[in-house]
Amino acid sequence: MTLIITPSSQPNSSTSAQFRAWGVIVGNALLGLGLARSTDVGAINWTTVIAPTVDQTSAGWEIFMFQDALQATHPVFIKMEYGVCSQFAPGGAALWMTVGSGSDGAGNLTGQVGARMSVTGEGGVLTPSTSYFSGGPNRFVFLQWGSYAASNRFYCPFASVERTHNSAGGDTGVGVIAMAGGDFGGPYNQFIPSSGAVPAARTDWATVMPNATTSASGNSVYLYPIRIWANLAESSPSLNVFLYFGPDLTASNPVSVNCWDGNTHTVNPLGFPGQAGNGILPTAFGASNPFIGMRWD
Repeated sequence: MTLIITPSSQPNSSTSAQFRAWGVIVGNALLGLGLARSTDVGAINWTTVIAPTVDQTSAGWEIFMFQDALQATHPVFIKMEYGVCSQFAPGGAALWMTVGSGSDGAGNLTGQVGARMSVTGEGGVLTPSTSYFSGGPNRFVFLQWGSYAASNRFYCPFASVERTHNSAGGDTGVGVIAMAGGDFGGPYNQFIPSSGAVPAARTDWATVMPNATTSASGNSVYLYPIRIWANLAESSPSLNVFLYFGPDLTASNPVSVNCWDGNTHTVNPLGFPGQAGNGILPTAFGASNPFIGMRWD
């Protein structure tokens, strides 16, 4: 799979130049992972777009499509909207994500359409930081402005989209798992089936962690899989995102993990806590320090 660490940018939409600088990175990274842009008319023009001046306002959108073998029969479209969030700092960066199974050619998703998810931090004009993207033509996961994760986690929008999986980890056409994290609004996860009623999105993750502060045992550390609420018998655990106890792993030091699918994957511990306040609320039964790891292979 492709891994992308993007050029430095700021979570800053104070000027059009600053807005363009961080916004264009998102689309370029998704293309670099193997997704494609749709041909919908009216997509954002990164050369001429003007940064919005009203809080929680989008300046434009792009629609991306999976490019895997299942796209022909079970299409996945992802709409990204770019704008401004001024909750705590004027001109902060805002991003919204919606997943569907088609588009009308004019920027509107059609078919099996999920919720519009906020992938937005608290705004800010901090020093430039890199963002982390991982995935391929059938999935993506990213954390924006990752160097803020430990000290200023509210500035780190996070998103993941992947297909459902079989017991061996292979993609299936059952549906799509969408997750997002950010400090401004929700919802944050949703199972979007390929047919039938679309269950409501939720603001917590179906993850059970013990009432403890560590899962380390000798040289071994346990990482916790995430399932999506609704149709749990059909919605397999994520292979994009995992939780771990913060003290157990070193941030940005990828580890090899034996996963539930029987395969070995690399996971990058982000040093990014999944706690109330940044939109990621694991069902942890008293666990402290639940942190997020992203797949890194």
